[in-house]
Amino acid sequence: MLLHSSRLTQRTEKVNQVFTVLSRTIKPNSHIVVAYSGGKDSTALSILFYQWLLERRIENLEITFIHNDTCSEVLDLEYWVKEFLNKISNQIRKEGYKVNIQLVKPPINDNFYWRLFIRGYPAPSYCFRWCVNLLKVKPTRKVLHHIQETSKKRVLLLTGLRESESSFRTRSLKNRYGACSLSGGRCLAYFFSREKIDNMIKLAPLRDWKDNDVWNFLLIEDDFQIDKLFDLYKCQNTRFGCWHCTLVKHQWCLYSMGSGYLYFEALRILYRTLSDLGLARKRKKWGYSKLGALNLTARAIMLRLLKVAEDISGIKLYGLDENGIKGGYSLRELLYNLEGEEVMKLIHQIDQSVDPKRVVPINQLRDPPDKELLKRLINKLDEKSISNSARALIIEQTGLDLVKELLDNLE
Repeated sequence: MLLHSSRLTQRTEKVNQVFTVLSRTIKPNSHIVVAYSGGKDSTALSILFYQWLLERRIENLEITFIHNDTCSEVLDLEYWVKEFLNKISNQIRKEGYKVNIQLVKPPINDNFYWRLFIRGYPAPSYCFRWCVNLLKVKPTRKVLHHIQETSKKRVLLLTGLRESESSFRTRSLKNRYGACSLSGGRCLAYFFSREKIDNMIKLAPLRDWKDNDVWNFLLIEDDFQIDKLFDLYKCQNTRFGCWHCTLVKHQWCLYSMGSGYLYFEALRILYRTLSDLGLARKRKKWGYSKLGALNLTARAIMLRLLKVAEDISGIKLYGLDENGIKGGYSLRELLYNLEGEEVMKLIHQIDQSVDPKRVVPINQLRDPPDKELLKRLINKLDEKSISNSARALIIEQTGLDLVKELLDNLE
């Protein structure tokens, strides 16, 4: 069955290439897993896959859309994810296919806020990228493993990964997917990952697409209403991810969301700066660094800063209220409201493998006893972050020093 003529006239060479890759790869009696982040690339891939399904009508196909909800993204993105996945799943079901939606979250004791305040994890770095494994890789691989174990079909994972996203992504894809001597995109192997997840085949059909290829496709496609996606990309450099990511110089998604979200960009800067201060860290005798977990006072500063940023901006961070804890409590209630004795009991019930030396009394976390260290760290934070390029950009964008405003409100 051919697509209607208007869509045929809109097809570019890049779109034809994706259709060819899918046609040569997806066979009847397969289970297709589509990794959907909510961003422009995975949205383009999902729509392309849908359009290809309309044309090819593959028999006995099962489809799962999987979304990794780190509980650290901006809430508007999560709203968009759920809206789009429901729409595209319903459309595919109308074509007679079985479709599942899997929303994957890390367990509560791997949540970013738990790892920061309960275990004292410092900001991730290229040497210590703890967030990627705990928030993304572990929970997602657990679900993929289950799909592979229970599915009676050949399982294929589709991702929207592209080389041109960043220099790091280019290197990473070349390591995992290899290179093509005929130039990118001209051989089928170029789109397949060498890395297997439980022997699951992994395919990146958009690997050689540029930004303009993605946007050109999304601007002309007419199968889905995606205005909300365009609204999310108000900033030219926008890439969505965890708001607290310290592996990037600027978290551009926060600049797209309006000035209120820039208080969390300021908070991200302070988290990175605090983690780099020896005064803020415990000492350890092993590993590449002798600096260990954040100490009690450093965690207390972050706990206060988070509340200050929410109060001033009027924005509640996603991930603090959505995670259910035994007894029906949220992380926000555990960190700020519950009685200290009850909190400590819950912590040890939930996180039984935690080193007792890492855990600090919740009452002291809310009101740190070492006031002198508190003042020294606040002064150091202002001093050490003054040259941060993101801090300078916030001032350029708003005319206000939001980092200084947060620190001043700690007094």
